[in-house]
Amino acid sequence: MRLYCTFIVSCSIVVSTALFGQKESYNWYFGIKAGITFNPSGNPTALTNSSMSSGKGCASISDSCSGQLHFYTNGDSIFNRNHQTMLNGTNLDGSSGSTQSAIIVPAPDTASGEYYVFTVERLNGLKYSVVNMNLAGGLGALVQGKKNIPLISPTVEKVTAVKHRDGKRVWIITHKLNSDEFYSFLLSSNGISGNPVISTTGQVYGTGSQLGYMKASPLGNKIALALNGDRKFELFDFDNSTGIVSNPISTASIYNFAYGVEFSPDGSKLYFSSDLGLFQYNLNTALPGKPMGDSVQLGTLPKVAIQLGPDGIIYCNEGFFLGTVNKPNLPGLQCNYTAGSVNLTNRFASSGLPTFMQSYFSPMAIIEDGICLGLTTQFRIIGERSLDSIFWDFGDPGSGQLNNSTSFNTSHLYNTAGTYNVTAYISSKKCNQIEIDTIVKTIEILSLPIPLVDLGNDTSICQGTSITLSTSGIEPSYVWNTGSLGSSIDVTDEGTYWVKASNLCGSLSDSIEITFFTSEMQIDLGRDTSFCSGSSIKLNAGKGADSYLWNQGSESDAIVVENEGFYWVRALDKCSILTDTVFIEELVRPSINLGMDTLICDGINLELTAEYPESDYFWNDSSEEASISVNEEGSYRVKVTNNCGSTTDEIYVRVKDCKCYVFVPNSFTPNSDGLNDILELTYSCEFKDFSFEIYNRWGELVYKSLRPDFKWIYTGNSSGVYNYTLKYTSTDPGDTEEHIERGMLNLIK
Repeated sequence: MRLYCTFIVSCSIVVSTALFGQKESYNWYFGIKAGITFNPSGNPTALTNSSMSSGKGCASISDSCSGQLHFYTNGDSIFNRNHQTMLNGTNLDGSSGSTQSAIIVPAPDTASGEYYVFTVERLNGLKYSVVNMNLAGGLGALVQGKKNIPLISPTVEKVTAVKHRDGKRVWIITHKLNSDEFYSFLLSSNGISGNPVISTTGQVYGTGSQLGYMKASPLGNKIALALNGDRKFELFDFDNSTGIVSNPISTASIYNFAYGVEFSPDGSKLYFSSDLGLFQYNLNTALPGKPMGDSVQLGTLPKVAIQLGPDGIIYCNEGFFLGTVNKPNLPGLQCNYTAGSVNLTNRFASSGLPTFMQSYFSPMAIIEDGICLGLTTQFRIIGERSLDSIFWDFGDPGSGQLNNSTSFNTSHLYNTAGTYNVTAYISSKKCNQIEIDTIVKTIEILSLPIPLVDLGNDTSICQGTSITLSTSGIEPSYVWNTGSLGSSIDVTDEGTYWVKASNLCGSLSDSIEITFFTSEMQIDLGRDTSFCSGSSIKLNAGKGADSYLWNQGSESDAIVVENEGFYWVRALDKCSILTDTVFIEELVRPSINLGMDTLICDGINLELTAEYPESDYFWNDSSEEASISVNEEGSYRVKVTNNCGSTTDEIYVRVKDCKCYVFVPNSFTPNSDGLNDILELTYSCEFKDFSFEIYNRWGELVYKSLRPDFKWIYTGNSSGVYNYTLKYTSTDPGDTEEHIERGMLNLIK
């Protein structure tokens, strides 16, 4: 440290450091008539003059200049410096059985001599009373009409206080019971604001969460709480400009009797006490999955209350002794925890230590905002002391006159990335003395681009599948609305997803809407159908697909069919596959032949057949059957129709009276359907001689029988017209001539 007094004509110099900088916390009264007092020349010593008994909560306050005791309280009664009950100082609505039954905060208008005593009891909630030290001959008295004034009820047994960023006003913070709401009340020279700042964040604090301490960090940017019944500790961000509490993180629920919490003076370490002992968390090493950083167990002896002292040491309640964390800013075992450091001379500390406004323990320090090239860097001094004057040196001599400033809150624009030593020469007048100090801080101006964030356009996924959302940046940290801290997440459900990517130079956010894909495919080739030979038919697969594949290789949504056969199509969209199959039959116009005009004997029926597959029939006698039976002379005509057209044929049938007759069918259909499958003759006489011959269209003999009762079973595969020759002589004495008949056979396969 360097001391400067060259710009002051006459001065009395008092070195101001983090050690013993504020004397309001010089005297501690707690437990069963226990206490200690601090002295800049040595270690704290035990006090044995207390009149107070408290199982848990308590508070005390001393003069900011002399360190002389003003008064102390257990939340039920107030005791003056003579250890007598203060005038009007009984029946406060706090409770010595509450974890933090009271906290004492000087009025921002210090000339008034007033102090606000905030009390906490679960059902009574947070209330305040006002003590005026100018009353009762300087011993102080509780002001009439300003006692047990309610603020919020019910609350947990927790309360803390920290200076507003302006260094004058004070935030008083508590938490509502059975709620997830923090309440921040602002105390100014005009009194308590009637409109608290309410922050809805973290879990609901029920009766299991009410026990345990709450502390603000000396720097005023964090709040930590012990949740006794939940067996864990929680950490929040606190904005001492707005009073807003946010960004909850917590330890695992592994700490039996979670009770005490305290920050190191520089706010980089967080200490927890429980039945398992004392633990340190190094907040500087926080990583995803380890939000409070590295932890180390410092001792296994059960601990209850822990409290930072004016000497920068953390004191741990160990019953008849106080343990100490001698170097709380250092990580791990370097913090030098020592059990039993302070002997309370047979006084019992019970479970508590005094609750103080945490700003008393804030070291004088330079705080900078914005360390990125191209951005103006803001500078301010934090600490309990009110400054009278300041002189800044930004460590950037190349900026000329801009390298210096005399504003308490100032800024500087660095034009080159690199390391700079920023120095603040400060002076203040307190207790009729001028205090001068020099504070130096090394900062690094970074040339670091803001992370890029682009999750792409809103999209859809198939139900039951996932999509990976990712972003990128230069050494950024990520926070997703799912709670993930990685650079990517896998998404399986519908919803809106956002990510915030941050680094030291800023942050950007992006969001994307994910929905489940809904298929609109309608694939239908229709029923089996046919087309006429020489033409074609078009098959449409349907609609809504992204791609198609037909069995003949086409990838179009429609094909033209010119051949008979089975056809299938496979259609695909983003999430599904559909197929359909159809049979296409090739048809031709009907082909029929009723045969040549013929002769039948009277009384004999002649079967005329015009059968053709999938056809309609209309005979001139109005019949619509494929075959008709006739026995009368006349002309018989049929029209056969299918989808491809019509064909008409006609035959004339003569009838004669014949004793012996032979009937030869003009057609037969050997298709194994049980009808007209065999060619055979119908006759009414016996024969002396008989011959029946069948010829194909080229005149070749294909069948011959010398017996009239033959049965010709055709085994070929094709239809056609055959010629026959019938020769016979009957045994009838009246008919001795040889009969020769020729005709045509229509074979329909």
